[in-house]
Amino acid sequence: MTTSFPTLIALNREWTHLDLTSPDTVRCWAQTEPALASCRDLSAILDAARQHPDPVFAALLRLGADGSGLARRVILQAMLGLIVRLAKGRPEVFEEAVGEAWLLIAEYPLARRPSSIVANLAWALRRWVAERSLPPRTGLAELPDPALAEAEPDPARTLARARELGLIDPLTHRTLSSVYLAGKTSAQAGRELGLSAEAVRWRCSRALRNLHRQAALLAG
Repeated sequence: MTTSFPTLIALNREWTHLDLTSPDTVRCWAQTEPALASCRDLSAILDAARQHPDPVFAALLRLGADGSGLARRVILQAMLGLIVRLAKGRPEVFEEAVGEAWLLIAEYPLARRPSSIVANLAWALRRWVAERSLPPRTGLAELPDPALAEAEPDPARTLARARELGLIDPLTHRTLSSVYLAGKTSAQAGRELGLSAEAVRWRCSRALRNLHRQAALLAG
């Protein structure tokens, strides 16, 4: 992956650290999940997932449902290539798509959809990106049309309005402001707010879903 999104760089750096420090955890997983029996580290799990995706990802989803954020993080790492392609050079889309992917992983209905797990996650994420409907950025930033500038919603005002209406709580307001107004990565925002990067991504994605549903109310 050569696209230099700040969040992508941070995630890959984090992955390298996790891969080096998690062999003991992976050995514990291998004792309870047969699909992971031959795996000795996180990289080996990704290799196994390429050969036997459904058994491996089902095992990771079960571990995630039991409270292992690391297991979910492995699935997210496997999806980063797709997320880069879907972002099409737009850092803000990549950042939001990572949060949405994390939410999709956490909420995946394994009992109802035990097969084609990767395809199901990818389809849901592609649909989310399509619904987001942001135009792709060109190489040069376009000057805003003064006639349209007044019609553009002000993000800070939108978040303030959402807070006034009780659509988001104070922590979510601060989280969204840090990521989408200040342009910080999930890790940077998390350090300031006392949250993990995963919690920041989850909180942002969940809030954006809710605000999208309440768009008419926010515009009123």
